[in-house]
Amino acid sequence: MAAAPDLTPQRILDAVGQLYPTRGYRGTSVSEIAKIVGITPAALYYHFPSKAEIFAAFLEESISSFVAGMEALRRGESPSDDLYAVVHAHVLSQLKVIDRLSPLSTTTAMTQLVAELPSALEQRVRKVERGYLELLQAIIIQGNAEGTFDVDQVIPTVFALINLSEYVITWFRPDGLLSPEDVAHHHACLALRMVGATKPAQRRKR
Repeated sequence: MAAAPDLTPQRILDAVGQLYPTRGYRGTSVSEIAKIVGITPAALYYHFPSKAEIFAAFLEESISSFVAGMEALRRGESPSDDLYAVVHAHVLSQLKVIDRLSPLSTTTAMTQLVAELPSALEQRVRKVERGYLELLQAIIIQGNAEGTFDVDQVIPTVFALINLSEYVITWFRPDGLLSPEDVAHHHACLALRMVGATKPAQRRKR
């Protein structure tokens, strides 16, 4: 009979997910992570050589999951529909997070956390992040090729779309006049205008 897989590494990453949103990288200690998992700090180091390695693995898992979710929205039939769906989902994911947790859970904060890691680990996580940039780039290139988009500079536009989606957290208030769905739709439409979409996507039903 095969031995049961060791779930401790995943439990360690799950513990980081509990602590990081309210404490950040510097405020989260290895001893606190170990306490949640139910092991000693020494035992934790058996699975990860350092706190930085734990957070790098946490970021890789979190960002990979985010990118996979965004990639699943792309159907490849209509660049306008694909861009609308991706930006809408990105904005909505940000607003849902700050509605129930801390802004430290958003992709903006995740990106900032990457910069706190040692150089080698930062580069490792950046490779995962590039998956999202490449997704948006592919959508824009397809739209340009089909004549439905009019984008002269693809890469700067990709970063502008990411900023459009992420920094909505700086002004959104859960008790404001607009719902998360309203804001997500508005920003998705702004994204389409940004790329010169000739046929706006239809608003999706709730």
